[in-house]
Amino acid sequence: MFNAVRTRNPNTVWKKYKDIDNSDELETLTKSMHSMTFRSIKPKNPKAYNEEELEVVQKRLFHMYDRMKAKNIPMDVRDYNHMLNVFGRSKDFVTCSRIWQDLERNSTPNLYSYNLYMFAAVKGGQASKAFEILTRMREKNITPNRFTYDTLLKAHAAAGDLAKMDKAFTELFVNPKTQATRSYLSRIHISPSPIPAASTFNALIDAHGSTGNIEGILHIYQNMMPSFNVRCDVQTYNRLIRWCCQHEHVATAKKIFFDMERAGVKPNVVTFNYLVKHEALKQGRAGGAYKIMDLMQKIYNLRPLQSMYNALIKVHVKRNRTEQADDLYREWQSNRMVRLPTERN
Repeated sequence: MFNAVRTRNPNTVWKKYKDIDNSDELETLTKSMHSMTFRSIKPKNPKAYNEEELEVVQKRLFHMYDRMKAKNIPMDVRDYNHMLNVFGRSKDFVTCSRIWQDLERNSTPNLYSYNLYMFAAVKGGQASKAFEILTRMREKNITPNRFTYDTLLKAHAAAGDLAKMDKAFTELFVNPKTQATRSYLSRIHISPSPIPAASTFNALIDAHGSTGNIEGILHIYQNMMPSFNVRCDVQTYNRLIRWCCQHEHVATAKKIFFDMERAGVKPNVVTFNYLVKHEALKQGRAGGAYKIMDLMQKIYNLRPLQSMYNALIKVHVKRNRTEQADDLYREWQSNRMVRLPTERN
């Protein structure tokens, strides 16, 4: 079993586990080996997976969970955390709540448990529950970390209260240049000087960008991030470009793209996807979109996505340019374009 786990291939691990289970030899595995095996069952690529793959992972985890119960093999808190992570990312807060109840009965939740449960609440459309989980966390005297703060901001955004989100940010994070006075909220079991990261600002950008507050996201980008000495990562730039394109601020999106290049941050397929789709679907400029796709291949060695070709084909079909649409379809087939990976938070 150990050799299978070392391969880091979830399918290899599952096959070996099933062989041992079918031979009725699960008792030969130590508790730690059970735990290592359990946590090896996950999407092959944690940054890009589809619903079908996630469903397979969930079924395998529940099978192992039931077998461990049947064999009286205790679950480690890390095993519960692994389940909270997998089911939380699939927006299944109901299952996460059942897992949490079992965790509290049989083990002691740690910081990561609370963080993952909060995250599951936000992803599962139960933002109000995230605040309740934070309250329990405080009652257990567990000190939040930056992931907790980021999730709290997302909870306010998901609840549609951007004013509270902005207020929470100013209370939780101390600007080293201003040393702002902290309120009661910022004294709740947090480190002396919590520092926001790019992920923190990404949450703010998404919240304001989704409402069309382009002025707000530019303020975050141009003023707030520099004041905290936080550099943009590729996801920050992608979010800025996404919202600028979506709300028709194309010149600003292109300027941000050039800022990205100057900062030495390499764009990825997600970056170009927003630009291509805007050119094709919103502006109806198939030629301009194709030039962007050509740039991403020649300069950045990135293959265009299936969704990009789909956008261009739609433009040609709409304008009765069937020959060009057929050419693009053949090009897409010959290059075997990849699907768009989901950016994980």
